[in-house]
Amino acid sequence: MRANSIKNLDDVRIAIQKLQNWQQTFQNSPLDYHGLRITNAGNSVDGQDYVTRNELLGQQGTGATAKQHYTAIFDLQGVAMTGDLTPSFVVQTGREGIPISAWVTATIPPPSGDFIADIYYQGTQASSGTKILSSSLDLPEGSTAVIVDNQFVLPAPTLGTLTKIWVQVVNGGGASLVSVGLVIQRLTNAGS
Repeated sequence: MRANSIKNLDDVRIAIQKLQNWQQTFQNSPLDYHGLRITNAGNSVDGQDYVTRNELLGQQGTGATAKQHYTAIFDLQGVAMTGDLTPSFVVQTGREGIPISAWVTATIPPPSGDFIADIYYQGTQASSGTKILSSSLDLPEGSTAVIVDNQFVLPAPTLGTLTKIWVQVVNGGGASLVSVGLVIQRLTNAGS
């Protein structure tokens, strides 16, 4: 019904009734747009708003996902002796990152003094290793707890492709079956 066809109060009532009926169809049944495309839509504001394609695509590469981490684990089999070295962990392509935490634990606790160790890294251009932590990892005598340290040398090193990482025992303390871990936050998430 067109606005110019409304001549009296009955026409107004009929127009209102048609509007109410039209509104009821939207409230009581799902809408089928028959493939109608909505263009030039704005970004969503409220939780129940539709999102635009740009909003979805923008979140894929902007850190909408949590940063990925992995742990390089170094094991010392048998009784740890002062001066022992672990085999090197070599950072591979896609695993580059920054260390965020280190830990040490032992299955059999050190009976004769603290177990103390340092974590070193060596880039492809370096001739010798550099300590990663500002102080040594220290597992107290008699303890099998997981000891965590996140105090890195400043600035924290970026561990690039082919960087070698290893552990050297400063004092074995008689600990056995020791594990040391270095948690690394990846610079690029897998699949990005």
